[in-house]
Amino acid sequence: CFCFFFNDTATTEIYTLSLHDALPICMSVDEAVRLIRGPRGTTVVLTIFRDNVQHIIKVVRATIQVPEIDYGMYKNTNVYHITLYTFSANSATLFDKAIAAFKKALNINPKYESGYNSLGNTLENMERYQEAISAFQKAIEVNPKYLTGYNNLANVFENQGRYDDAIETYKKLFEVNNKNLEGLWKKARLHLELNEFDKVIKICEKVLIINSEDSWSYILLASAYIGKKNRDKALELIQVSLLKKTNWLGAFYNNVGYCYDEIEDIPQAIEFYKKGIENGSQNAHTGIGQIFLTQGNIEEAEKYLQTAIEKQKDNSNALASLAILHSLKDEQDKANVLFEKVIESSLKKPNINNQFNHVVALIGLKRYEEANQLLKLLSSKYIISHLTIKGLMRDLELLSKSSNNSEKVKAFMINSKKILNAPKRKKVV
Repeated sequence: CFCFFFNDTATTEIYTLSLHDALPICMSVDEAVRLIRGPRGTTVVLTIFRDNVQHIIKVVRATIQVPEIDYGMYKNTNVYHITLYTFSANSATLFDKAIAAFKKALNINPKYESGYNSLGNTLENMERYQEAISAFQKAIEVNPKYLTGYNNLANVFENQGRYDDAIETYKKLFEVNNKNLEGLWKKARLHLELNEFDKVIKICEKVLIINSEDSWSYILLASAYIGKKNRDKALELIQVSLLKKTNWLGAFYNNVGYCYDEIEDIPQAIEFYKKGIENGSQNAHTGIGQIFLTQGNIEEAEKYLQTAIEKQKDNSNALASLAILHSLKDEQDKANVLFEKVIESSLKKPNINNQFNHVVALIGLKRYEEANQLLKLLSSKYIISHLTIKGLMRDLELLSKSSNNSEKVKAFMINSKKILNAPKRKKVV
């Protein structure tokens, strides 16, 4: 402990404060502040005892200016930083000022591709996606061989639901560096999300000609054959993938778990989801939580889904599943808050996955006509695979057990199958 002696012309008092957490034992923080505060320009004497040693500190009272923001280039580096110390009504304006200063610095050195890339990352984090796209495009314009720029640009396109643009960007990435296989299997992953399974198979087979040890290509192939309802081929490819090495073991095991989940080998799915968690996967908690939710193991499901959201607060899969869980527990207020977060996540990043969770959230909020219109829009844009329909029906089936409008949910399920029957994908703009 250490002791404060407040020596002022008005009063002299002794208090003991905790050194560990700086919280007063004998008085409140407000009382301590009241004693220290006084007219500007006057002096307050603080007598501090620490480890039985007395320290006398004289402080001249003044207005303390706490900065809201700091920005600039770190010395001896090429890193531009923006530091926000506190949030206030003025923070957005100050951030805009910092961004403007960054752009001005780039005008001085317009050939600095890393600077445009850093600006793009900052703008993306601020959810100013079109400006971020422009910044990444400028980085590539400055240096047409800048691989990081292509990766980041494709990622923004994907999150905004602009799959054709993302696929084209990954194609250019491989053209720039045909040894960069990451661009190819990321392109394959997008075709997988679009349920274009034959394209996935073609790309992965191309990658395996270049590198037969690429584990991700085998697991993507397995996912494609699951989509084509060829369970035996998928199982064969899963086993081959497990013999290969990967640098991203957690994410890899999560994908293996997903494959087993889709072919309904639940014990194996749980085993590999848990291996994914052990190796740092950010998504495996969601997969195992959804399994437990479907099985009716509410306690275990809630534990895993809550952890998933703590790790990724905008994880729409976990948010939607946890919202359904609260509906099953008749905790509708909690469910509604989470359903609204699902919608918010979808509006920020309108990729296919988030938009189907958006449909589920609208049903959970009993906004049936809006859900119907969104589903029609999605079916007009994309080829919807049986796996996507299966996931949607699973969530709606669970909601029908919790809702006092269960008949409406069941009616929506019937109508959904009609809407999703063999739709044709159009170009996303």
